[in-house]
Amino acid sequence: MANDKTEPQWWSIAEAAAYLDVAESSARGYLSRWQIRKTAIVVDDRAVPRYDAAQIRARHQSRPGQGARTDLHHPEGSDEHG
Repeated sequence: MANDKTEPQWWSIAEAAAYLDVAESSARGYLSRWQIRKTAIVVDDRAVPRYDAAQIRARHQSRPGQGARTDLHHPEGSDEHG
C-alpha cells in the first residue's frame, strides 16, 4: 500500500489555475515567478507537463491577502509609533 503523504501530487496548468482561481495564462505567470518548474510525467505513453501541487499550495498560502498594502513598511509594534 502506497503512502499518499510521501508521493507527490502533480497538477496540470488547468488544475493549478483552478486552485489559484485565476486564468491559465495568469497561473503560468505565477508559477514562473515562483520558480515552480514543470516536470514531464508519462500519462498513457505521452509525456505531459505537470507541476508539484505541494509547491503551489505553499507559495499560494504565503501570498499576502487581497488588498494588502505590501508597499507600506510599518509593522505593528514598530518603533515608529511615537
